[in-house]
Amino acid sequence: MYRNDNQKKRRMTLLAILCCLLAVLCCARLLSYQIVAGGRYAEAAEMSTLTTQRVRAARGEIRDAAGQAIAASEPEYNISFDRAGMGSGQENEIIYALQTLLTELGDGWVDTLPITAEPAFTGEEKSKTALTELLELPADASAAACMTALVERYELGSYPAEVQRQIAGVRYQMEQSGFSLNTPYTFAKGVGAEAAVAVSEQAYRWGGVSVVTEANRVYPDGRLAPHLIGRLSPIYAEEYEEKRDEGYTMDAQVGRDGLEELLEAELRGTDGIYRIARNAAGEVTERFEEQAVTPGHSVKLTLHAGFQKRVQDMLANHISYLNRSRSASAGGNAYAGSVVVLDPKTGGVLAMATYPSYDINTFADDYQTLAADTRGKPLLNRATQELYRPGSTFKTATATAGLIEGLVDRHSSVNCTGVYTYWASHIFHCAGVHHYTDAVKALQYSCNIYFYDLGRRLGQDIICGYAGRLGLGEPTGFELGESSASHLASSSYYAERGLEWNEGNVVNIAIGQDETYVTPLQMAVQAMTIANRGVRYKVHIIDEITDFAGDTVLSKTEPTVADDSLAGHDEAFSIVTEGMVAAAGRVGSYPLTGLGFDVAIKTGTPQRTANSYNSAV
Repeated sequence: MYRNDNQKKRRMTLLAILCCLLAVLCCARLLSYQIVAGGRYAEAAEMSTLTTQRVRAARGEIRDAAGQAIAASEPEYNISFDRAGMGSGQENEIIYALQTLLTELGDGWVDTLPITAEPAFTGEEKSKTALTELLELPADASAAACMTALVERYELGSYPAEVQRQIAGVRYQMEQSGFSLNTPYTFAKGVGAEAAVAVSEQAYRWGGVSVVTEANRVYPDGRLAPHLIGRLSPIYAEEYEEKRDEGYTMDAQVGRDGLEELLEAELRGTDGIYRIARNAAGEVTERFEEQAVTPGHSVKLTLHAGFQKRVQDMLANHISYLNRSRSASAGGNAYAGSVVVLDPKTGGVLAMATYPSYDINTFADDYQTLAADTRGKPLLNRATQELYRPGSTFKTATATAGLIEGLVDRHSSVNCTGVYTYWASHIFHCAGVHHYTDAVKALQYSCNIYFYDLGRRLGQDIICGYAGRLGLGEPTGFELGESSASHLASSSYYAERGLEWNEGNVVNIAIGQDETYVTPLQMAVQAMTIANRGVRYKVHIIDEITDFAGDTVLSKTEPTVADDSLAGHDEAFSIVTEGMVAAAGRVGSYPLTGLGFDVAIKTGTPQRTANSYNSAV
């Protein structure tokens, strides 16, 4: 028994000694790793780098009602810089070599530096502001002063002046885009196949340079509805602070104006993110997906591309016709205009044209000229943002009010002698002498006397109430927004602005003169509501939001009634429509009769000044 106890003690002692020896050995080994060979292992760890690569998501397409792409995403060859492979101090040499190669092959590169070769400033004011702020120069610094600062900042003193400007343009954009280990830089977009092959073959000479295939935004016809479609541009530095948490990078493109801006969240998609491990030689040792690339949603519009183009051409031709007429009363010296076509059963925009206009594809190059045209205002969507007196087109609202209120009927007439003398202190005139005139004839010949008398009897409140329910001076619901300054003339409007209101003003209201100002879109809504016998729909241009391919509908715009308080008065609207059909003849060089169907119109030539008129249909 005692012998067994002794054996156990010896075994425990040996085990304890063995554990102590192992502990000593482990400590010694650990000391060797940390102290003796620590530098070697740290160096080995640094030989492997882990970087992030972003794969751009294809932007969703904007398509017309038939599915034709108006704004599309197509693959293109881009030349990209990767910070991990591009040694510090090599940038200028690599950029110059690539610029020389691309120039020989007829390709260009990204350059948004707002300074020309002279040097002089160009581009938008905010571009100049961003440049001076980066260089810590006064806001009024000259282009030459900025160029001098850029040469010093990017160490370009050894290059000729014209080359300094070339390289500085790229270096500036690289800095603005946040070029870093985690953010590559797109040096050139959409280069040709020959350039793509040439750069790929010589990429071994330039560390960090590669050719990548990415989705590019293209506008097959940049002149088609540019005010509605919008455009893309690089993200501004001041925007990046707000948008980086949403996944944007400094070299991202964002929507500007129109649907590109309105639907940015739907169209942009989600970029793919890959983690890439490289060894000391820069070779990729591992690549794994952290976030899958997801293309953006596509948008289907109510607009028809072919019809939109025809309407744009008709508008341009009509303005040319007016100018050829050389008659102020016929619209001579016309310089701008707008056309809106709505689907009366849904409120969908079938076409919306503005003249003069511009080309999305050449917007950046043309910007200075476009912005300088303060008369034609080609950058303005006149259909929604410009205000006009409706003139005699407003008479349909006055007629509707009189018929529904029961002040007149189909047979009621007024004797038009060419002058209206209800107030002895002031005489109001008509463009002709129409004798005894009823509602249909008054609309057909646009008799002022009939509407002067009807407007006086209705009063301003009733006239404005009906005009508003028909859509004049009221928000249309259009997704892209509209002027909030439209209004109807009234005594309260005058009082708000300290103007003097006279009882005779009401007759001018009745014919769409005075201080009534509305948008062309609102006038189109007025016509739509009359066609619908008093039912007014909200205006929309977005029909559906779908997946990228257009196979799955994610949301759809259903027709929405904005006001139907005038519905049920079919007889009144039939009389108004009859008068409008009788008024159809010609609009400029376009005949409106003999087409196989009736056309209902109401024209107007509201006077702006003694020698200035608008023209409305």
